[in-house]
Amino acid sequence: MVCPLLAYCLALNAASEAELLSIKGLTATVAKAIVAGRPYAALSELGKIKGVGPI
Repeated sequence: MVCPLLAYCLALNAASEAELLSIKGLTATVAKAIVAGRPYAALSELGKIKGVGPI
């Protein structure tokens, strides 16, 4: 996994809610929605989650 602009990377299809909460500004509600909506084939699919802005 390559994440040139970040200090670390998270696999959205594998990260726990606790790991997702390490993302600055991400709420527990959004973390739960990300986990519940798995699997994701494309990053753009996160835009369907309430509380996630355009990607």
